[in-house]
Amino acid sequence: MKIKVGQLLSAIVTLVLVGGGWFFLAPTQLGGSTAYVQTYGTSMEPHYHAGDLAIVRSAGSYHVGEIVAYRNAQLGDKIVLHRIIRIADGHYYFKGDNNNFVDSYQPTRSGLVGHLWLHIPSAGRYLVWLHGAHLFLVGGLGMLAILLLGAGAGGKRVRARRQLRPAQERAFSFGALPIGAGVLALAFGGLAALSYNRPLATHAVQPGLYTQTGRFSYDAAAPNGAAVYGSTTVTTGQPIFLRLVHTVDFNFAYSFGSSAPHGAAGTIALDAQIVGSNGWKRTLELVAPTAFTGDHTTITGAVNLPSLTKLTERVDALSAVNGGTYTLTLLPKVQVHGIAGGNAIHDSFAPKLPLMLDPHQLQLQPGTVTGAGAASTLTQSASGSGTTTVGNRLSVLKFKLPVALAREISLYGGAAAVLLLLIGIAAGLRTKPRAEDAEIARLYGELIVPVDGLPAEAASKLIRTSDMEGLARIADQAAKMIMHAERAGRHTYFVEDDGVRYVYEHGAATAATTEPSLRLAKGA
Repeated sequence: MKIKVGQLLSAIVTLVLVGGGWFFLAPTQLGGSTAYVQTYGTSMEPHYHAGDLAIVRSAGSYHVGEIVAYRNAQLGDKIVLHRIIRIADGHYYFKGDNNNFVDSYQPTRSGLVGHLWLHIPSAGRYLVWLHGAHLFLVGGLGMLAILLLGAGAGGKRVRARRQLRPAQERAFSFGALPIGAGVLALAFGGLAALSYNRPLATHAVQPGLYTQTGRFSYDAAAPNGAAVYGSTTVTTGQPIFLRLVHTVDFNFAYSFGSSAPHGAAGTIALDAQIVGSNGWKRTLELVAPTAFTGDHTTITGAVNLPSLTKLTERVDALSAVNGGTYTLTLLPKVQVHGIAGGNAIHDSFAPKLPLMLDPHQLQLQPGTVTGAGAASTLTQSASGSGTTTVGNRLSVLKFKLPVALAREISLYGGAAAVLLLLIGIAAGLRTKPRAEDAEIARLYGELIVPVDGLPAEAASKLIRTSDMEGLARIADQAAKMIMHAERAGRHTYFVEDDGVRYVYEHGAATAATTEPSLRLAKGA
């Protein structure tokens, strides 16, 4: 059996389309790896809206920043489509892009359905319609159409079985165009598979999302200090003489700042740690942890200098270290939580400010910068990072392409490659005359018996047909086989029935037979 080039190409294309469609689109209910999810609510706005269709595919691993569908046991195994913000102890933490809170349910790996592969706006409503009877109806109509088309094509082939078609045949010649176009189509198909298997957006680290700043200051009353300080008040940066000052107030002003929309709250405390040169240390609680809400708060802790001096003198006496120098370090402790730029914040802030204490004075450590501005040691800050949504990128060879651009390139490039492939195939297919004997063999091969030559005895009556179709009808009615003899390029087909020889000849001209004959007109 001969297979036409067109039939072979059609079979290959059909196989590729069916296999690719099953691989990428087969639902999990039928053993595939793709799930179709309709989005609800506003938790993923502004990029995803209620009624959109999200096509998700299972993956071997999932990462922070990916949009993933998972089954929420707290909602009766309802599928939720949110973004992964954290993975810890085998559990995945999710949050909607438009939510200011983290999902209360943290599934394990087994509860994940798949990551977002394709997003089709406003198509989710049709997913609801294609369930139950509607799904079976559409599938049944599709199968019926395929069967009818196949039956129609088969019927045409049967009816044409006995018709001698024009002696034409198709020959295919591969050229550079279809081969190159096929390679391009495969390349663009691979790019499409890579780009559509990655989300359009991902999360990236955003440094400096928020800043925590603390400023130290102190002040004290010195009723007898006018001659020394020029005032009866000691201010930040001045030494505190123990004979002139009884109590000093240490202040710590905290602020939380971010250019993104935010909200902060937490607790703040202030301790002082005194450390001796021999390694002795003691921590004094100046302000117990106090709750605050908002971007700014200030606490003040008082230190009684006579009590502190008695403590150090007793340590000196017990340790036999007279006139020792101590370090008094201010230790504020801030625990802050909140939201900044859609990120959950859980952070701490604990700057330090050391002061030097001797039997005569308490002062800032030498080298402490007390000037105004960010360079001042009295003002310390720390920045925190978060995540931001950025366009996802795809690495292809040594190039990095945005996923959105890669999808466009794969679609338009793939369409152009397929068009060039079809043009190349059409150009490679050429029509040329088919030898008549080959066409006869193709149509009537099962009725033809090859013989070495014509019978030696002359027929009592010789009838010539004007075409092979007429001879085939005679053979069919007489239940006879058609004999075929070939001599010097001349093909003779004949049927013997009751002494009558029916003959059809074609090919190279030879001497006419001397046998008397009648011609059977076409269609007789």
